Amino acid sequence: MSDSETIEQKLTELHRFIYENNVHSLDKLLSELTDDRSVLDCLVRGQTSLTLAVTLGRRECIDVLIRHGASCLKRNQVRCTPYQEATSLGDRDIMCQLIKARNADITNWFDRHGKQMLIHLFEMVPDFEIDMNWRFNSWIPFLASLSPSDTYKIYKKGHHLRIDTSLVGFESLSWVRGKISILISYINDQCKFIRYLHCIDIVLICINC
Repeated sequence: MSDSETIEQKLTELHRFIYENNVHSLDKLLSELTDDRSVLDCLVRGQTSLTLAVTLGRRECIDVLIRHGASCLKRNQVRCTPYQEATSLGDRDIMCQLIKARNADITNWFDRHGKQMLIHLFEMVPDFEIDMNWRFNSWIPFLASLSPSDTYKIYKKGHHLRIDTSLVGFESLSWVRGKISILISYINDQCKFIRYLHCIDIVLICINC
């Protein structure tokens, strides 16, 4: 059996165990995937293993998948993350579970890629302040009314970067407006990432790396 056939077979088994809510077999299969964990994030019929488990409400399967390294940042065929799928279902327990895992994924990605990008930005780019306007349009009337638009305000001063946006989320076929600030700093060889929601005075994400 070729490598591609082996991967396809494991993917089929992986998604079948999630459908069946067979937690024990799922855990055993993932324990055998010692070489390549990327299959966890491959699409099968438009779903990653984690987005499938979320849409089916398989909480124990979600625990197993996250523990074995399934990414909370990978999107399914309709471009939804596991957290967005959980939001559409209104399951707060799964949403809280995924927020913790997503923050860990963001921290890991930032350690591997984002930190060096920020260091280069802070050291090579002079201070600036800009407004960035963007809008999606469609010739289809219904879609046109749903198309988002926003103005990003971006400030860079020294080793600090701030991005202000007004799009908070999407509910009941309309965009929710508010004010979110993303604050990024690099001080004493440490990066800090904060996502702050002004309207309810709460820090949504705070990551040190």
